[in-house]
Order: sequence, then C-alpha cells, then structure tokens
Amino acid sequence: MALAPGMTQRRGLFGASARIPQQQPAMTATEQPMKKGFDWGKLIGVIGDSLSIAGGGQAQFVPNLIDQRNRRQAQAYAEQTYQRRRGDELQDYGLKQEIEAKYRPAPSPYRWESNDGSLLELGPDGQPKIVYKDPTPKINWVRADNGDGTFTMVPMGPNGPINLGGHGGPSGTPAAPKGKLKPYGGQTATPSGNFR
Repeated sequence: MALAPGMTQRRGLFGASARIPQQQPAMTATEQPMKKGFDWGKLIGVIGDSLSIAGGGQAQFVPNLIDQRNRRQAQAYAEQTYQRRRGDELQDYGLKQEIEAKYRPAPSPYRWESNDGSLLELGPDGQPKIVYKDPTPKINWVRADNGDGTFTMVPMGPNGPINLGGHGGPSGTPAAPKGKLKPYGGQTATPSGNFR
C-alpha cells in the first residue's frame, strides 16, 4: 500500500499499523521562502472565515493575517530606526573624538615640593628639574631628649641645626621689648573687693 507523501508507516504494539506524519523542522518567519504564484492557503483561510461568520462565529484567519503583517512592518521600521540612530551616534562619536583630539590642552606637568621648599617638575626627559627655588630654607623641628625626661624642639635646616638664639625663636630667649610698654585703653584697673 502506498503512503501519502510526508507519511511513514509504523507497526503498533499488537501488529496494527499507524500512519504518522514525518516531523519537519519548524521554520521561523525569516527562514520561510517567499512563495510565487497564487497562495491557496490564504484563499482557504478567507473561505473558512466566511463560513465561520455565516455560522455565527468570528473570523480568525484574516485578523491574524493583518496582525502578522502589522508586526512585520513595525519590526522592520524599528530595525530601520535603530540602525539609523546607531549610525548617527557612531558618526557623532567620531566627530567628538576628532574635536577633542584637536582642541585637547597639553597635559599638565607633574610637580611636587622638595624638602627645602623648592618646586620641582618632571621634565620631558623624565628627570626632575627645579621650577622655583625657595629663597627661605624650610625649617623642620626635631624633638631632642634632654636626658631628664624633658624634651626640647630644635630647628633643623637642610645643612643641620639652626641657632635661632637672639632672634626670638622658640629655642632662644625672647627678645627684650624696645621702648616703654603701655597698656591699651589707658590705665590699668585696680581689682575691687578682696581679689588681689
């Protein structure tokens, strides 16, 4: 016995034969080939809808066909809009990079302050160079142990300890005032009551 195309014959459990349609891979919307000529499937769908409406039902084929066409058109429009926007963004990004490269300021040099207060900069050859030499040397204060449990702060310059005696520095004695000292605001007030 000859089978219809696309059908296979299989023996059942008790010897009965069953006709099973062959499985074909599902085709997506993008894989479906375009049919040429008259589409009989659409004609049958429209006739089925007409019979359904005549019997008091609702049409199903034509509304689904219209929805599919609208979805395809919307998807094509969205893809076209996305590609156009993406192209515009890529073009804008390229122009932005060109403008930034053309008008970008030179990088600022790496600068730091040395221990003596001078300002140093890293030159183009990678070696430090002095940009500003501080005329007043930086003074670091070092805590010196007096041996009796007390400490003294000693000023240290770049060449060793500095003697500030006579200049009114912290390690020297205070300079004597010059002239006669007068309090501001006139005479001093005498304390009142028992406070003396």
